[in-house]
Amino acid sequence: MEQRTTGIPDDSPDNTVRCILRILQEEASDLGAVLKMEEHETGNISSKACISLKLNGRTFRIRLSWVRDSTLELGTLTVGHGYIEKEWKLTLRTDVVSHPAQPPFRWHVNEDIDESREFQRAAISC
Repeated sequence: MEQRTTGIPDDSPDNTVRCILRILQEEASDLGAVLKMEEHETGNISSKACISLKLNGRTFRIRLSWVRDSTLELGTLTVGHGYIEKEWKLTLRTDVVSHPAQPPFRWHVNEDIDESREFQRAAISC
């Protein structure tokens, strides 16, 4: 497997998303998967994107929503959010709370814990 050189910069929300898209393109190419921009919308303050990778009848999907660099001063404390396959929540946040938000901007992954699913797991393991 080829060594990756693309990293995710933390200097701006737009750059984080741009590099995530580049990484997904590289992965799709290596896997022979079909990459598709299912949705891209630019609003007054934020942008949204939904990207899928399809291979052998299976789909990997990631959704991102972020405050654009040019409108950071209009944004709220949440700089961005999204999810991977509806099971993993993503948040784009900074290390220090400030307005407007300042770098570094980093995406964080948090499992979206469904209580009923957790109860089922606990019952199975007992």
